[in-house]
Amino acid sequence: MKKILMFLCCFFVFTTNILALEINSSNAVVYNLNEDEIVFEKNSNEVISIASLTKIMTTIVAIENIKNLDEKVTIKSRDFVTLYEEGASLAGFEVGQTVTYRDLLYGTFLPSGAEATQALAFNLTGSIESFVELMNQKATEIGLTNTHFANTTGLDNKDNYSTVVDVAKLLKYALKNDIFKEIYETNSYTTSDERMTFYSSFRYTAKKYGYDVSSLIGAKTGYTDDAGKCLASTAYDDKNDIYYMSVTCGASTDTSDAYHIKDNVLLYNYFFDNYKYQTIIDKNELLVSLKTKYGKEKYASFYAKEPLLKYLDNSFDKNKIILSYSGLKEIGPTTNKDKPIGKIDIFYDKNLIDTIDITLDNEYQFSLINYLLQTKLIYVLIIIIIFFIFHKRKKTHKRVSHRH
Repeated sequence: MKKILMFLCCFFVFTTNILALEINSSNAVVYNLNEDEIVFEKNSNEVISIASLTKIMTTIVAIENIKNLDEKVTIKSRDFVTLYEEGASLAGFEVGQTVTYRDLLYGTFLPSGAEATQALAFNLTGSIESFVELMNQKATEIGLTNTHFANTTGLDNKDNYSTVVDVAKLLKYALKNDIFKEIYETNSYTTSDERMTFYSSFRYTAKKYGYDVSSLIGAKTGYTDDAGKCLASTAYDDKNDIYYMSVTCGASTDTSDAYHIKDNVLLYNYFFDNYKYQTIIDKNELLVSLKTKYGKEKYASFYAKEPLLKYLDNSFDKNKIILSYSGLKEIGPTTNKDKPIGKIDIFYDKNLIDTIDITLDNEYQFSLINYLLQTKLIYVLIIIIIFFIFHKRKKTHKRVSHRH
């Protein structure tokens, strides 16, 4: 049995508990990133405006097209086209200011500066339209099936849309890039000319409204009239060693509370407090015993070499685990080593939660005695031996008689 049991963790939750969660946001999705599985969703595939969550795409596309992060560029009046009229959020760059691409990336992400996004677009591709085309190409490349971009800023536009599931997929892709990850997790940044220091709008807002976001690794906020308040974030449950991602949109724009942050904190705390990896099968636990054919041992026992863990809520009761084996009923000399001979379906509270293969790990131990016993050849052998002894004694007796 090359490997009786692998660490196979898959999504399994109790929807009755999940449905009890009430959030302000109209759209939400939460992932257990350890498993890359959705653990909560609300209108997660509805096509919606995503406001400045658009800048996640703007940032990663820019990073992938910048050859030198410290190359100097000059802020121009074109970088502000329509932004004042549309009431876009700005990082604070000024026309004529010389900055680096790195400055523009941080200006795009931390204070959500719209002029920074357009400066990136003009300097990297010559026009906003050309840069947006790259954004849409990237969306297709990474499989964002319900997403389209019309600008770099996320300002409301009927052709700038996505879903919270697509945004989560985008963020997971972007976080594989070390430069993006560094920007995403940064709380403050001072520009190369030391004229400005940017602060995370997410951290600033959380502090303003008194939310503890110490478990959150990073986040990108968004807000427009159509999109409401939005937030894409990641968090770490250090007690249970689980990483999560949440994307929410459509939270109330009422300034009496930061509803997008409130929702994310509520969602994370719920899973931190109520879910963890439960031990379904212990290390060295007996999985199944099978009869042997002509073996030295009457039964071949298969044990778990590693524990099997599952992501379940804290109401988990190991007594409700049932193992059901199907496959070969008997192990014999012709049984293939290192190939599955059967499988075990694992049921919890009558629900199938996993299936594992049973494989013959060691060389089959053949027993000649058991072979003879089980095939009844032992009796033939005994008769032959008796006959041989009798025949030998008879010949010996004749030889002795002849001498006399």
